[in-house]
Amino acid sequence: MSSYGTQSGGDIVYVPRPTKENFVLGENNDCATQKCHLGNGATFNFALSREYLSYLNYIGVDVDLFLRIDNLLLTDVKILMSSNVSIIRSNWTSISYEILPITDEAVRTELQKRSSLTPVYNFRYRNGSEMGNAKIQKGRYGSPTVALGSKDCRTDPLCFYSTDFDVSGSLSFLSVTLDFKKPQPPLSTANMTIMIVVIVVCVVLIIVLIVLVVYFAKREPAKSYALEEKELEQGRNPNAEAKDEEFKEYVRQSEAPGMRGDDIQMRGTAYDNSSFMYESVEPDQAVAAPENIQVEQTDQV
Repeated sequence: MSSYGTQSGGDIVYVPRPTKENFVLGENNDCATQKCHLGNGATFNFALSREYLSYLNYIGVDVDLFLRIDNLLLTDVKILMSSNVSIIRSNWTSISYEILPITDEAVRTELQKRSSLTPVYNFRYRNGSEMGNAKIQKGRYGSPTVALGSKDCRTDPLCFYSTDFDVSGSLSFLSVTLDFKKPQPPLSTANMTIMIVVIVVCVVLIIVLIVLVVYFAKREPAKSYALEEKELEQGRNPNAEAKDEEFKEYVRQSEAPGMRGDDIQMRGTAYDNSSFMYESVEPDQAVAAPENIQVEQTDQV
């Protein structure tokens, strides 16, 4: 449904559903922006634009404006309504909620368990308007929210629309997320000292790592050793000499020319009773027996 019918006297006027352009919200309503903190407090501002309110006033529509925290009326959460805890300021154009710095532990607990703050605008016929036989079909939005009591549009016979009907859809920007963190305890002297030492060690390690990276990135392998530097100073280049050097192919002795095993025969010459000298002979040469060797037979008993 894009609009609602209302009447002032005998005339029926159709009121368009409000959009984001019809609202003026505080720039720092977001808890992340103003850094909501129990020690600093926070401030939230909500309003309808003056142009939109003037239009509603012209056609005879009143607006009730109030705040709910989660699903409760803010004014019903008595612990948050104390004068030294928070302040609500409102008029026919706007409403603001200021949370003061919190010191009471019970108030801290109550505020920390709440998750959202939402303004609710109820559009209603002006008291004394001639309703005639007009019927407002508010049943489509479900049963009245008991927590909102008499402020719930569905229990008010003169209310024909509430922004609370659309706050989970097109008007979701109205709801502010509450995020009051517990203050962090101050660091002890011992913890601070340990943290400083850890930071210094990390910084030193990072510097050493950077120096090593730069060194290995810029160094020249040919000048890595002092011996090579001296050779270069004397006009020699060990790398170039290593490239120009030629190595001879290794040949096994048995495979060398004239040294094959089948061309060699061994001949023994007696020099004494226990040693021989070997010399090479051709295969067709015969070995003559010494003539001066005599064999003597003796009889042994």
